[in-house]
Amino acid sequence: MKCIHCQNDAGITYRINHNGDLFCSDECYETYMNTIDTFNDHGHPYIDQYESIRRAYLDWFTNWQTDLEEAYPDHPLLLADKMNDQIDEIMNQYVDFYWTKGDDGPFAHEIYQYLKKFEQLQKEILNWRPERHTYYYLSIHNDFDEWEHFSLHLKEINAVKLYFLLNENVHPYDILAFYFETESHLHAVLDELKAVFGEEFVQESVYYSPAYICEGECHDYEDIENVNMNELNGWFYCCSCEMYLPGYFTREELLAELTNATTDDSYLERKRKSLYYEFYIRKVKRSCRYHNVEFPDWVNIELDY
Repeated sequence: MKCIHCQNDAGITYRINHNGDLFCSDECYETYMNTIDTFNDHGHPYIDQYESIRRAYLDWFTNWQTDLEEAYPDHPLLLADKMNDQIDEIMNQYVDFYWTKGDDGPFAHEIYQYLKKFEQLQKEILNWRPERHTYYYLSIHNDFDEWEHFSLHLKEINAVKLYFLLNENVHPYDILAFYFETESHLHAVLDELKAVFGEEFVQESVYYSPAYICEGECHDYEDIENVNMNELNGWFYCCSCEMYLPGYFTREELLAELTNATTDDSYLERKRKSLYYEFYIRKVKRSCRYHNVEFPDWVNIELDY
């Protein structure tokens, strides 16, 4: 697609006028329209809707991925759900153009095209997963039940290097466990443990493994092998944070949920009384989007993000 004014390729920032002429940017559009004697686009009945949805789409297209990346690891799934709900609100403002497939002139056609682009953007948000930094988890199983006691022992035996290798990397939750940002730090600790306590001690009393940060709310450094990411559809949640219901229902599970809620009045009422009802609603909506199933009416509640 070429710009009618400068003949350059028209990319994501393209726009049109009421005749359907294509421009690569607002600047080319303004220059061209100011040099010809033509009908003023600002008098067109759909110009405001066209300008509004175009600006909204360009803003979302430019920023959505950066916003999700910056949210990681602080519950990015929750932000992704919120984003898709916000896009729903935008699209609902133009629902008439969706049902008519934009059959009322160039601006109406473009509004419909932006609605289809927003649908595609929702799928990209739905399928987005963070690029995770790999940490390294290490736990020690011996007679000391916490870091405070073990650190005193290290000072007593003058294991100063080992003390400083561990002191700033104590695991926030697990007993006598540590996390490291680099594999080289892990191996430095292992080498020092061998030097202080011997090879047999490391083999019998030390466990270590790659780890990710839990993407729920605990921000725990969790052994990667402890989480079945396939079951969570590519998310990484520790067993405690799985209460936030990441991932999707299978299509069969989703249809069963919708059937139960429709045929059994008490089923949905029990869900509403649950502490995790909002997370359940989000998972239903997420699953409907993933499997292209229409939302049931009962998911239309105000969610606390």
